[in-house]
Amino acid sequence: MRYVFLLLPIFLLAACQDEPPELTMETEESSASGILGSYSWSWWGGGTEQSGSLPNETIHQMDVETITAAPGEAAELTFADNSSPAVQADTWDEDGPADRLDIEDGRLILPEEPGTYPMDVFADWPDSHNSAHYTFLVEVEE
Repeated sequence: MRYVFLLLPIFLLAACQDEPPELTMETEESSASGILGSYSWSWWGGGTEQSGSLPNETIHQMDVETITAAPGEAAELTFADNSSPAVQADTWDEDGPADRLDIEDGRLILPEEPGTYPMDVFADWPDSHNSAHYTFLVEVEE
């Protein structure tokens, strides 16, 4: 019973998180944190909606760290709070979303073709009605 009281503050702090958790993408060669874009986030006692730039704009406006990967590599996506939201990801070009990427066993399958890809990762926490977009820049090497 004593341990329940020790864990209670940790659970309360997690419920009070006032913005989406950091998201990291990791490949065999590198890793980087995503740039938080638009999100809708609620917590115990409040909520907020923020509008961010699109991925093809973000990569030009901010210092986005490039992740290097092999063609078709499976990248690990890890949320800082260890949550497991539903995730979908798209590559982007200058006109908008280009291709939806597959997710297998919780890992993002990167493009087969060499090139530089702005990516949008959308995370949805349906139980809490929270959602967030993250931008990454991935260089698929030959």
